[in-house]
Amino acid sequence: MGAKQRLEVALDEEDPAAPTGPRPGADPGGAAGAGRASPPRPTRAQVVALGVVAAVLLGLVGAQAVVDARERDRLAALVGLSGVVADLSVAPGPVEPVAAGSTGAGSVDLDVTAHGADGLRVALRSSASAEVLGVSSSRTTLVGLDGDTVVWSRVLPDGSARGDGWWAEHPSCLPTPGDPATVTCLTGDAATRWRDSGEEHVQTWARVLVVAVADGRVVRERDLDLPAPRTLAATDTLVVEVVRHPGGATPVDVVTARDPVTWDERWSTPVPVPGAEHGFTGSPALRTSSRYVVVDGVVAVTVLAADDGAVLREPDGSAVTGWIGGAPGDDVDVLAFGAAGGTLLWSPEQQVEVDGQMLTPSVDDGSLGDLVLTSAGHDLVASDRDGTRRWRTADADAWDAVVVGGHLAVLDRDTLRGIDARTGTVRWTRDVEDGATVVATDGRAVLLHESALLLGGVLDTDPSVDLAAFDLADGRELWRTTLDGVAGVRSLDGHLVGDRTDGSTVDLG
Repeated sequence: MGAKQRLEVALDEEDPAAPTGPRPGADPGGAAGAGRASPPRPTRAQVVALGVVAAVLLGLVGAQAVVDARERDRLAALVGLSGVVADLSVAPGPVEPVAAGSTGAGSVDLDVTAHGADGLRVALRSSASAEVLGVSSSRTTLVGLDGDTVVWSRVLPDGSARGDGWWAEHPSCLPTPGDPATVTCLTGDAATRWRDSGEEHVQTWARVLVVAVADGRVVRERDLDLPAPRTLAATDTLVVEVVRHPGGATPVDVVTARDPVTWDERWSTPVPVPGAEHGFTGSPALRTSSRYVVVDGVVAVTVLAADDGAVLREPDGSAVTGWIGGAPGDDVDVLAFGAAGGTLLWSPEQQVEVDGQMLTPSVDDGSLGDLVLTSAGHDLVASDRDGTRRWRTADADAWDAVVVGGHLAVLDRDTLRGIDARTGTVRWTRDVEDGATVVATDGRAVLLHESALLLGGVLDTDPSVDLAAFDLADGRELWRTTLDGVAGVRSLDGHLVGDRTDGSTVDLG
């Protein structure tokens, strides 16, 4: 006889031909006794099905976790943008009444350090009353803040001591180019008053201070020659100033770029003062990017190259109406100028005109990419930077907009609309109070101010503010409330604050 062979058999438990009775030799009544049937064994198909369901559930949970993580990252990226607050899911609570005996003189903080900078936040704190700041020689202090706690404070002297009738120019501060550990401030005793004969400007000293973010100590300081600049600006690597030299009937604005450490001159460009022949010149202002230095001469602008001061665009009577880049913080490639027929999209490489006037959103995270929005008649127009029209939506006129996370919400006098930015299709429409304005967004909702600040040209002495929040995805009204005791609401450093009529502010969360 041959050797025994072992035959392995795989049983199909779903085979209808498989025996259904007890196994040979098994007790018909079950091991536990008569009357108790053995529990049914799950079939292989049931086990597989349960495994598939579990895998699907785990996959859904994992996918939702990824979506939630991406949403958290998206909202976190909005932190620090102007007009963005932390949370609009619930309405702010009642406002505490003004304390008895309050002087009404509050203070306002203007951020100096870049949004999202690590460590302390540095701000210029100013007030209409020097006493509010605890000093007598200035209405401005530089403060280092950990949250709302003042870690250090430094007085920045100004021209407040000149008394009534004089307008003291506030100090100017900015992050030091190339050095996140310091801020650079311009201070001095410049002051201006207006007479029948014109503007009178006086100044006896000016100084530049470089201040450490960590503790407020002065790292470097330098006294400046007069006439001194009234404000400072910065490119990626240079500090830029502008000084007006009267020069009789032909005044000029001299724009100078300096090394932020040595204060050595890197370039200097004289710019004619538009309007000088008519006796209206005002004060020059600077706006900068990594590519451009725009000199705003009140009635016209001159565009200089940021790297060498070369004149890129002579003044022609038009004003800059928009700065077009990518996401916030990206380089500005294109400037928008008001033009007779619409908006001129300008760069040294191209000049193209599009319909309508530039619409600059109150909040813009750059999620629409190269899309340029203009308001033409009663239509909303979207164009690429090269002037190519993407779409035109009739009866969607707007005077303000919010762009976050790919959502586009536009506001006209009495209508809020959600627009599909890819096609221009109106996704939803909500009626709002006539004259409503955008206050803030948290990336999920938009908050509107639906009451006027002025009643008959006179500030209401017993004010209240109507607020309403709407979902950006579908336009649903999330909540509506009236806040008594404040004349206006705005966003400041990621929070909502209310402005009282006595000049003080209240944190609304």
